[in-house]
Amino acid sequence: MLYDKEDRIKSSINFTLIISIFFSTLITTIFTQHKLILKKELLIVFCITTFLCTIFLIISFKKKGYIDVTEELKVVGDRKKRYCTKCKINKPERAHHCRRCNRCIKRMDHHCPWIGTCVNNDNFAHFIRFLFFSCVSSTISSFLFISLIYAFFRNNPIKNNLIFSFFICFHFLLTTLISVFTFLFFIFNLNLLLKNLTFIEKNILEDMSAMGMIIKKNPYDLGKLKNLIVLLGKPYFLFLFGENIGNGINFRKTYSIEEWPPVRLPFMYNYEIDL
Repeated sequence: MLYDKEDRIKSSINFTLIISIFFSTLITTIFTQHKLILKKELLIVFCITTFLCTIFLIISFKKKGYIDVTEELKVVGDRKKRYCTKCKINKPERAHHCRRCNRCIKRMDHHCPWIGTCVNNDNFAHFIRFLFFSCVSSTISSFLFISLIYAFFRNNPIKNNLIFSFFICFHFLLTTLISVFTFLFFIFNLNLLLKNLTFIEKNILEDMSAMGMIIKKNPYDLGKLKNLIVLLGKPYFLFLFGENIGNGINFRKTYSIEEWPPVRLPFMYNYEIDL
């Protein structure tokens, strides 16, 4: 399928970028004769954060959040509007059918081609950590290279080594762009996390608000600290380990409601999901 090919290409680019930046940063800074600020300390932190970034990327890819077909979910009952005609199951709350994955996904947030799967109930915590460590790793690399650029051009005219000059400048610009992008995306997702809100739910609420519809309070919002614990796991090692403590089928709520947001909007059918 076209979607599968696009996912493979983008996720391969993502992984290749991580590996390429890691080795180019490591080799260039280790073998340079120029003195760089906190070189050894930053390289150690850079290696650790890049390793963690790679680990959480792999875990995010592995945990696809597919809903297992059980006899209970096969029963349509009184929830026909949540029945998936493609997977032949009664979708749990907050679940959606992803057209790219062609499966129903637990607490679907969005499909991310850069990790090759959906951000969902099972991998959301690891996806957040992947963004965080990507940002830290690329920021350190960017800082090391701006230090190298300053030291190099202070002692060498550009014309003496055009290839190396181009390489270190390009590397700095690339890692700076990555660090800015991942930081903004991390903050965006962290904001949703603190509200216990998915990207899909956010879009529905914005459309409801634009149409002047009354919006009920988010029943999944348990408060910022509880949301952190529910979605990232218990706060061991500052939330660096652990995952969603729920099963992705049933969710804790502040008040009883069958479905939230309670409205289906046409735009969702053009957003690679089926409600």
